Amino acid sequence: MDAPRWKRTEVLLLHYLVTRPTGRGLRAAMESTLAELGADGVPVLLEIDFARVRVLDASCADEIVGCLAERLCGPNPPADAYLWLRNVDEPHQRVLQSVLEHRRRLVAADGPTGCRLLGPASEEIRRAWRRLLTIGCADPSRAATDLACEEDRVAFLVGELERQRLARRDRDGRIWACAPSVLRIHVAA
Repeated sequence: MDAPRWKRTEVLLLHYLVTRPTGRGLRAAMESTLAELGADGVPVLLEIDFARVRVLDASCADEIVGCLAERLCGPNPPADAYLWLRNVDEPHQRVLQSVLEHRRRLVAADGPTGCRLLGPASEEIRRAWRRLLTIGCADPSRAATDLACEEDRVAFLVGELERQRLARRDRDGRIWACAPSVLRIHVAA
């Protein structure tokens, strides 16, 4: 089973992210890039890399990740875009978790302890996401089995993962994890 076609762009952040205006400027540049890449309707995965970030202030994190996640989940996103945070360590995670809890958004991240969701989510949502990430794709006819959940909960869980831009359905109704390890990325920018 082939993954759907996607585009990808990566942002390697600066060492010191400490002011709201800095975060706002970075987010505006990312939104512009997403709008350009997504103009043809092909979904875009934006990977934000925290590997070089030494200091991350809450106001800057809110502008970069919180506002961007909110915009991507909102009614007029700049593109059919999805967010993945790379190389998020414990200090980054504490700041990002707080920002995302405040905005009631979920974002997928990887780091030294593996892949995880940041933000407020029930254990049921986290379990379904981890399962989808592990299998890559859930078939609609076997979604309860594929996602290891009760049949009556499938629609809710999948809907929540889609609403938070953590999963996406293809033309055949299959549910894909929006993760670099799963998607076939055809155009790197």
